[in-house]
Amino acid sequence: MPLIDTRDFGAIQIDPAAEIVFPFGIPGFDCQHRFALLVREAIAPVVLLQSMDHPGLCFLTIAVSILDPAYQSGIAPEDLRTLGLDESRQPREGEEALYLAILSPAGSGAFTANLLAPVVIHSHTRVAVQAVRHDRLYSHRHPVAGELLERLCS
Repeated sequence: MPLIDTRDFGAIQIDPAAEIVFPFGIPGFDCQHRFALLVREAIAPVVLLQSMDHPGLCFLTIAVSILDPAYQSGIAPEDLRTLGLDESRQPREGEEALYLAILSPAGSGAFTANLLAPVVIHSHTRVAVQAVRHDRLYSHRHPVAGELLERLCS
């Protein structure tokens, strides 16, 4: 199993099946293509999206359905092509794709989630994009509250 360096966890082994590839990087991190999802029970259901090439680059993410069970996917055709998914319809969460919202600290111990541009991972190929929506149905600063916020701040 490959060994990767992380800033927060030291060197860890990554199952090759856990590697996620962003063909075009993540906006703002265009040169970062290889990531892995790391699960830490202490912060579950938050999942870490750790760069496999840059130890200091790690995003806090959470399944979009946890924040909004009625979330309506709005992936653009060009992103569906990149993912290798059917362009005529939105992929089913959990079956064809995993939708993750990136969490950001908002000050005073609060966090927000980016529902406007979720990370979408093809469930079978592990190819991913940060799919920026072309509508304004959701915000990039969706407030995170309740038990989840308490877990993040502890």
